[in-house]
Amino acid sequence: KIQNVIEDFEVRFQDFEKIKEIVEFTSFPFKKDLIAKRIGQKIADLFDMEQNVLENEIIILQSDLILQARKFEENFWEYVNREKYPKITKCSEYIYSCFESTYLCESAFSIGIFIFKID
Repeated sequence: KIQNVIEDFEVRFQDFEKIKEIVEFTSFPFKKDLIAKRIGQKIADLFDMEQNVLENEIIILQSDLILQARKFEENFWEYVNREKYPKITKCSEYIYSCFESTYLCESAFSIGIFIFKID
């Protein structure tokens, strides 16, 4: 029976690997090893957006001192100006619409990682 549960989770979470870095970015966009070009490409591919615009928004957001001061707040994306960062705020809305809260998002992501490590 445990094998059935594992197989069920594998099916349900198989696409998590595709969005892993995007979820990490939306959870904490100031992560030190985050590469704007790679994240921009992944978001562009997944949501059919312009990569150059995304990269630029990511770089500017990460340099924004006001947002850096709020980076640990649970509702961080509420402080991000939608007019200044239209593409990445739309991306964060897409990602968070799949999950009720940051906690659920991070929990689901952790479960997905656990499942991938079982293999």
